[in-house]
Amino acid sequence: MKLGKIALWSLGVVGVASAIGWFALSSKKVEREQGINDVIAVASTHMDHFGEFWPIPEGHDNPFEPVIFRSQVDGTVTGIDDGVLTEMDGIVFEVPASFLLYAFQEFEGKPTVDTMADWPTFASLEGLPFVARVALSLFPDDFHENVAILAVHEAFHNYFQTANFWAGEGVVEGSRSEIFPIDPQPRILRNALNKRLRKAWQNPDQRDVLLGEARAIWDVYNRDFATEAARIRVTDIMEGTAEYAANAYLAWATADREFGSDRWQAELNKLMAPHYRDQLSTTADSESYQLGLNSGLLLDTIHGSDISWKTQAQSTPLAELLLSNIPAGTFPSELLSDEDTASITGEINGLNETYGAQINGAVTAWNQGAEDFIGLDASLMTNSFNILAFVKTAELPSEFDLGVGFSSDLIFGDDTLEFAGNALISDKSYQNECAEELYILPAASVSSEFMALATSFETLPGGGKLHCISDDQN
Repeated sequence: MKLGKIALWSLGVVGVASAIGWFALSSKKVEREQGINDVIAVASTHMDHFGEFWPIPEGHDNPFEPVIFRSQVDGTVTGIDDGVLTEMDGIVFEVPASFLLYAFQEFEGKPTVDTMADWPTFASLEGLPFVARVALSLFPDDFHENVAILAVHEAFHNYFQTANFWAGEGVVEGSRSEIFPIDPQPRILRNALNKRLRKAWQNPDQRDVLLGEARAIWDVYNRDFATEAARIRVTDIMEGTAEYAANAYLAWATADREFGSDRWQAELNKLMAPHYRDQLSTTADSESYQLGLNSGLLLDTIHGSDISWKTQAQSTPLAELLLSNIPAGTFPSELLSDEDTASITGEINGLNETYGAQINGAVTAWNQGAEDFIGLDASLMTNSFNILAFVKTAELPSEFDLGVGFSSDLIFGDDTLEFAGNALISDKSYQNECAEELYILPAASVSSEFMALATSFETLPGGGKLHCISDDQN
């Protein structure tokens, strides 16, 4: 299945458009392209000054100085270097329209941050993957800043949260997975914590009371759910800090690098205003993003233009940095509204019921090892993937997580294949001859194209075989 270069934006599924309809769609495309690229250009312009926003360790150069942004919007690619926009030939992402993707590559010897924001014109949202449907329902059609935030968030992971710049002293190995069946109570606590942090940033006159309640909730969560707190700590650090860095950096850059100015505050207000900021979360790892963002913005109000506190973020969640210096107030009698509590509980109970049989079946099949599986080297996938939840069960070996509703695109030579299902995800402790990190699916659930690519296998305890697609083959 050789795809080659394909058009990523099409009117084919809409039918014949009138001249007026085409003009409107074409105009919207131009508006999206210009709006997204203008905001990314602001982020790009100030990357040379990143050391004024976040301390760069002595003896190291600013890792963002050589970075080029490449923005693909509805099939048109623009290179953005030091704020200068240049239209480029070809496309960066050679995959079917997928709404929003990111990747890291090289262009003319320079590292890149690549984003794709393509608006597929499906007849209805039901034609989109789950994550894309959620994104389109939450974000407005001109969510220009969100594409730039994605670019900076992922660039912060890839170029800054590395060995040279992000020591992470004292951080132990963690996991994003939920213990299955999922308990709604820790989700209620962390959502209640997030809401109070957000309100504390929005309402300075109520800040002391709200932060006191937040500290009380934080203490109860860490006491009653200590195992989960320890497991999610790494995600709170890595994702929470990157989410804060992306939003705060974009506001800072847009305000011409002036911490505390009226324009800086106005830009933050704009970024924090959309209604999706108030969305409830039903997984621990999705809560990590807003916990870091809300806590980081509050730390900025405390420290002002002094950025030295950020070095502590390498090994400590921003919520912990903030709340460790806040006296605990009274634990609130009502954590969330009845409606919010019912929403979280209902969704989690539904997840447990809907996916329980699939999860238990996948774990049992792997433990028995009587059927064939195919393992994909994680390095072959694009950087973006969709997933409903990471889970663990008591029966699942410790070196595995299970990715429920997982899907990603495999780029293998000139081929692009979708890898989708409930995937077993190994960590580096899983001993095998294929790769350090594997995404494993039953062989019967994948296409013949995948099986044709597999070149090696090992025998499982029940007589089944683990087939392998390694990056060494690419």
